[in-house]
Amino acid sequence: MDEKSVEYETTVVLGEEYRLELKRKLVEESEEVSHVNTKGELIDELADVLEVVRAFQKEYEIDDQLLSQKVQDRLEKKGGFSKKIFLIWSEDKEE
Repeated sequence: MDEKSVEYETTVVLGEEYRLELKRKLVEESEEVSHVNTKGELIDELADVLEVVRAFQKEYEIDDQLLSQKVQDRLEKKGGFSKKIFLIWSEDKEE
């Protein structure tokens, strides 16, 4: 088996810079989901997305219960994807 040599550079980021990098990483990982071709690749990319979400949870001290409740609240208010219906557009109107 041929051994691969991989070069890389790392840095430690803290505070607001860390939070900004998490946002960038979430966008990057989400974009990668759109390029997968197999279920295995999808699982890998979703795991990466979930890892970033968990990093956000830790950074902002958001426990699983709070996040799950917010998901449920939004499902009740806006619906989910179980019926495979996607919103094309919407407009908020001032009264």
